[in-house]
Amino acid sequence: MKNVNKAFRKKDAMQLVTGKPVYMDDLAPADCLIVKLYRSPHANAMVERIDTSVAKKVPGIEAIFTWEDVDQNARRYPKPAPTTAWSLTATSALWGT
Repeated sequence: MKNVNKAFRKKDAMQLVTGKPVYMDDLAPADCLIVKLYRSPHANAMVERIDTSVAKKVPGIEAIFTWEDVDQNARRYPKPAPTTAWSLTATSALWGT
C-alpha cells in the first residue's frame, strides 16, 4: 500500500515525451526472418498464375510461397466459418465490408 496515491515515473516516460518510443515492431534480431504477405488488390478474382522468378533473385529472400505450394484440401481444425478463407488460395475473395 506504500505506492497508493503516490506519483511514479513510467519506465518509458522520457521516450514517449520525446517521440522516440521503442515498439516490438522496431526490434528485429540479426537472425530474424521477416514475413510479408501480399494480398490481392481485387476483391473477387481468380489467380491464373504468379510469376515469382524476379522475386527469387532478390538478395535476402529465403522463400516465396504461393497458393500452388499449399494443399487446398488440407483438413483445418477447428472447422472454420463459411466466410473464413485460406490466405493462400487461387481465389481472391473479400468478405464483409
